[in-house]
Amino acid sequence: MVTAKKSEKNDNLPLMSINQLDIFEHLDREVAVLVDNEGIPWGQTIRVCLSQKALEEQMLLFKHRAVTFPLGIVIDFLLKNHRERLNLYGFSLGDYALERGELEKIAYAIDSFKLIWTCYKEKLPQEISFDHLKSRTFYYLGAPILTATHSTFNFDIDLQNGKEFIKLFLSKESAQRYNYKQLQPVPVNLANFKFIVEGKCGLVIEPTRRYNIRFE
Repeated sequence: MVTAKKSEKNDNLPLMSINQLDIFEHLDREVAVLVDNEGIPWGQTIRVCLSQKALEEQMLLFKHRAVTFPLGIVIDFLLKNHRERLNLYGFSLGDYALERGELEKIAYAIDSFKLIWTCYKEKLPQEISFDHLKSRTFYYLGAPILTATHSTFNFDIDLQNGKEFIKLFLSKESAQRYNYKQLQPVPVNLANFKFIVEGKCGLVIEPTRRYNIRFE
């Protein structure tokens, strides 16, 4: 049985920011989450375990089983189901917490991640994936485009099999993580951007991730 004292101690974790935890590096990481009898993340504080030791401790303390999800899907659930806090146990440097208000800063990017993850897991064709994502805003690294007829082509490029792909990212934070050339992160609608660069370059969303999606 969980006593009030044990629960309070368990919830009294250092609060961190999105940037401090470099959260976009972990969105597809499989994590164990305490769930209720229906397999749904349990509690207003969702407890996420990143190590076997942490998982065993939390299951013993709260007497709940665990199910594995990608971290980004857990965050999406928290935001859309009005949960208040994400406790992360088992990081190499300790245990931390992210409050709802902090996670709300990346709510749009998390929603886009869920769409991309669905495309990736279901192995959807490019055309169907594009239809799912065409209304979304992503970020490229480079110079702002002026018009469709007078464009400034100064983009961070990924070269694959002799073809150039412009790199796109879920958020400004994710783009900055790989901004080695110190270019400007620029938001762009996917459908509009694809129309402008058609025939010149392909597009790749989150090129360093296993769930990256390419449009040629």
